Amino acid sequence: MYTNEQVCQKIREVFPNIGECGKDLDVHYVKELKAWEIDFERNGHHVRTFLDPDDAERCLDKNECIGLGFQVGQF
Repeated sequence: MYTNEQVCQKIREVFPNIGECGKDLDVHYVKELKAWEIDFERNGHHVRTFLDPDDAERCLDKNECIGLGFQVGQF
């Protein structure tokens, strides 16, 4: 399992203009949902989305960030 910081830094790597971890961007694993929760603010708008752990693993391990790109990129 990855840490919140590892997932957050990967998001910032894929989307460098998204903001700072812990400030504009908050990432944590929600055990009850079995998913990574991604919260971020931009231009006064707040967005919350969820990333499947398998998508997070593919992105961090294999640099295949399709799920992440789709979930976060649409905002």
